[in-house]
Amino acid sequence: MRLTKLHRMITHDIQRFSNHLAAIYANLAKPILDVILYNFQLSQNVGAEGVMGLTILVQLSAALCECSGSSSNHNLIFISQYDI
Repeated sequence: MRLTKLHRMITHDIQRFSNHLAAIYANLAKPILDVILYNFQLSQNVGAEGVMGLTILVQLSAALCECSGSSSNHNLIFISQYDI
């Protein structure tokens, strides 16, 4: 009887580990891969200068929003980074 319970606990732990591993992929690896592919395609279409210009523009607008001190502006920058 104890072995059956141990078997269930191990199975449950493996299931939880697999779910957390899938969540790590969904929350970290996929957005990073999307940004890399987006930047690659963008550089193919507009060149490296265009990508650099857009990056500088986004960073300047984020710094401007940070200086304004409003939390709603920070949320807009955070959302717009993931809409790419």
